Amino acid sequence: MATVDVMRLPSAERHEPAHRFDYKGQHRYIVTLPTHKGKTLFTDGDRVFGILGILRQQAAAHRFDVYAYCFLPDRLLLIIRGREETSDMKEFLAGFRGGSNDIVTRLDQHPAWSRKYIERVLRKGEESRDIARQLLLAPVKEGLAKSPSEYPYLGSFVVPVEKLLATKPPVRPPARDKRKPFPPGRTRQSKSAPFRQRDRFRRNH
Repeated sequence: MATVDVMRLPSAERHEPAHRFDYKGQHRYIVTLPTHKGKTLFTDGDRVFGILGILRQQAAAHRFDVYAYCFLPDRLLLIIRGREETSDMKEFLAGFRGGSNDIVTRLDQHPAWSRKYIERVLRKGEESRDIARQLLLAPVKEGLAKSPSEYPYLGSFVVPVEKLLATKPPVRPPARDKRKPFPPGRTRQSKSAPFRQRDRFRRNH
């Protein structure tokens, strides 16, 4: 049975006990699922695509979108989001881990996953696309591929990978003239203009 840290949300009343976060609803999560004892499992296409099929089945059954996934040799990285108020992240992962464990156990005589996994709820200000881009670049950072397009074990169930990897151009505000505007009909004089007028006055007198 997997164990996770439970997030406690502050209570509205100081004297009431804190409520437990129940992992239900339209929340987004980033999840890391380490393999059993850190074993290298996800280098074989048949195994990876078999487990990917279980992930797709369980996501549909539990009403979750898999925004991005990446199978590294010793762990699976996920960004998932609930589609409905009844979407239960714990039940989704339990169903997926159980089904994929059956595949690996038949092949290797041991479970696929470590008992513990890491999860975090994404905050409102965090962009799914930015985090997905970092996730999809993991194989490049670990020297497994030169680019994400060369790595066969990553993707998304809802968004084209090319769109997730595209960088957004920075938005630059238009340049603002900090000079004070002049009334209509007047033009700006350079700083040296008054001095030229003063020198002309001295020469005439």
